[in-house]
Amino acid sequence: TEMGRELLPRAHAMLATYEDSKSLISKSKSEPQGLLRISVGVEFGKSVLSPIANRYCDKFPKVQVELDLTGR
Repeated sequence: TEMGRELLPRAHAMLATYEDSKSLISKSKSEPQGLLRISVGVEFGKSVLSPIANRYCDKFPKVQVELDLTGR
């Protein structure tokens, strides 16, 4: 029909916009990466945070964790 011929290009454009949006969202849910700097006290860093940071790095290998252990 005439109406179908008019609506079809618009439907295709809407579908393309939806697919582009879906692709953009999936890219934003990608794996964490980069440098994570953490400053904590020596005892807390060694006893609590160090094992957690190691597991985090195992889970997300694109993240580098830099622990600054200070005696504050």
